[in-house]
Amino acid sequence: MKRASQASRSLMLAMAAAAGGLATFSAAGDLHAQETTLQDQPEILELDGIVVTARRRPERLQDVPLSVDVITNLELEESRSLDGFSALRELPGVSFGAVGDRSNSFLVIRGVGPLVNPLSPDDSSVLTFVNGAPLSVASSQLGYLDLERVEVLKGPQTTLFGRNTTGGAVNLVPVEPGPDYEGYFLGEYGTDDFHRVEAAATLPLIDDLLSTRFAVRRSGVDGFVTNLAGPDLGGEESWLGRASALLTPGDRFRLLVSAGGEIADNEPALGILRTDEDDDNTTAAQSLGYEDIGTWNVNAEASYEFDSFIVTSLTSYLDVDIETSWTLLDFLIGEALTDGALPPEAFSDQSTNFSRLRRDETRFSQELRLSSVADAEIGWTAGAVYYRDTAFNVRESNNFLFGPAVSGTDRYDLTTTGQAVFGEISYPIIEPLTVSIGARGTWEEKDFIGEYEEDGTAVGQVVPFFREESSETYDFWTGNIALSYEWTDTLTTYARVARGFKSGGFGVFSFLAPFGQAREPYESSTILSYELGGRGSFFGRRLDIDGAIFLNDVDSEQVSAFDPITFTNQNLNVDTLTAGFELESSFRLNDTWTLGGNLAFTHSELRNVTPEFAAAQPGSEDGNAVPNTPEWSAGASIAFDAFGSDLGMETIMADSLITGRLDYSYIGERFWDPGNFGRMPPVHLVSARLGVDLGFGEAYLFGDNILDDEFLTSNVPFNATPTSAPTVFAVTFDRGRVVGGGVSIRF
Repeated sequence: MKRASQASRSLMLAMAAAAGGLATFSAAGDLHAQETTLQDQPEILELDGIVVTARRRPERLQDVPLSVDVITNLELEESRSLDGFSALRELPGVSFGAVGDRSNSFLVIRGVGPLVNPLSPDDSSVLTFVNGAPLSVASSQLGYLDLERVEVLKGPQTTLFGRNTTGGAVNLVPVEPGPDYEGYFLGEYGTDDFHRVEAAATLPLIDDLLSTRFAVRRSGVDGFVTNLAGPDLGGEESWLGRASALLTPGDRFRLLVSAGGEIADNEPALGILRTDEDDDNTTAAQSLGYEDIGTWNVNAEASYEFDSFIVTSLTSYLDVDIETSWTLLDFLIGEALTDGALPPEAFSDQSTNFSRLRRDETRFSQELRLSSVADAEIGWTAGAVYYRDTAFNVRESNNFLFGPAVSGTDRYDLTTTGQAVFGEISYPIIEPLTVSIGARGTWEEKDFIGEYEEDGTAVGQVVPFFREESSETYDFWTGNIALSYEWTDTLTTYARVARGFKSGGFGVFSFLAPFGQAREPYESSTILSYELGGRGSFFGRRLDIDGAIFLNDVDSEQVSAFDPITFTNQNLNVDTLTAGFELESSFRLNDTWTLGGNLAFTHSELRNVTPEFAAAQPGSEDGNAVPNTPEWSAGASIAFDAFGSDLGMETIMADSLITGRLDYSYIGERFWDPGNFGRMPPVHLVSARLGVDLGFGEAYLFGDNILDDEFLTSNVPFNATPTSAPTVFAVTFDRGRVVGGGVSIRF
């Protein structure tokens, strides 16, 4: 559908009003039910509500008894959310951990997720899925291309999504091939030589039987961090693509096959010197720095609908290849750590100050699922899944300042295999009250081989070669129970309790191997999550409100404890508690203006900190804030859309649709480390967009981070001890202001 006339637009608004569902909204708080999409695809609005697949079957969002944020494809485009970071970082309760390179970025939801860094490649605290098929944690910041919507599920999702997803899940739903020829072309250009060219098209091959869709994007931007020893840091160049085919021989059977990939060449901005939080230095001195990412995934989903149930088979395969090279210690940080005793030039020898990492990961999953039909009075899902993950990492590193613990070559080889059975049922006890109960049993085995080989720079201080080999098995049950009450067609409340489990394993980093000692496996963690929430629409469905209060009690959360003095990591566990609330609203003032807003509060704290943990992570004590968890976050937006004639315009502009949007987001103070030395100050993000839609396409201007507010994504403290404040920080931060324009054409 296209914004072609005031009459058609009013009709679509009327359909939205009849829907009875509540559109959740994005970081700026305004994901109201949008009426068109750039891709000219039908909206996810149905006459009985917004349809999501948060519980692995299509159902109204109004009927889902848990927190779900839905971002439509139009909203992704209007906010220019090109990857996981830009799409999710401003959602209430969602935060990112990032050290400058994309492949080590990760998500935290409501304070639950990897603390500091994922301990191993199979970490899945908060995982990204494509139509329910799992990706790896290294794909948390992958590019978003040609998506119908993004569903962000908060709280443990281990029952139906598995993979130890204790914090939540992000499910990407790509645009499917349709019955008609259609598509779009888009081009953008902005400051820092930002450029983006993108196109997608649906090509039906056989009427009512076979249709295909293709999408591709080329984008890039220059570096934004001045580098005294090489090219500027922070530049990116990437290619994304997806091809899909939908086979529908009849009304009951469908087969959707898709293949997608991304190739990215980046110059990551890692570890830049700060001496205190007021230091505004944005200069690096690094002679190495590149990240080459290749991600490929293939999914095949086949389903057959019987009279009373649906059988679905989902097969997926993921291959991730990453090569990264960087200066282990920025020259300026080296000078600061030695208090000027060594000049920056002393750290410029690439043979004694470097790190190179190659990561090869695969993930295979086969799921067989039964579920109720769409109009069933009792909704249910049951199934079984088998998965096999492999991860092979080779890391070469050296730094003379930190000694033998960071010299030599480490090889890490991990294979994870698992099987699980799961089921969930929603039963209407009485007409407005429904109980939902789900459970999952998982059997998992991890086989690990590690090798260390010295590089000749620490002869006599480390062993020349060391090999370790081990295996662990994990059997566990997870589940959830929820009650939901539908007070009216437009107001539902719910209560949910969920238990999650995250298996232990073998950490990537070990400071013991150079000395001939095998690493100890880190422990498993469990979570009990409690949530009360509701969704409602009021004043003729012009006002939408969505809110929840929550508490997450995590036992033995997994932590990558970094020692800033020896530059080594240990894999430990600590209890955490997070509790808070989230409130989101959207109000359509009239046919032209819409207001949105959100407010989130999360209290987080470490609990039962052991002496061993405090010794490994200086400053850690009971009550410290959980890393990467802002206490407060908020957002506000104002948007308008009106035809030119309504604004007094004439000629061709009279029939054009004028759209505008202004978004503000606040992300509160947070800390990088459990010791709470690495403080990341609050950030204020403002973005804007102004467009003119002529019916067949749009021309627009955009501005991201208009205030040019610095956004720290990590703050690693050095020389930190419980009795003295750190004097040197290695930080990374997000890009500042980018402004530009774009043109899109629909066909």
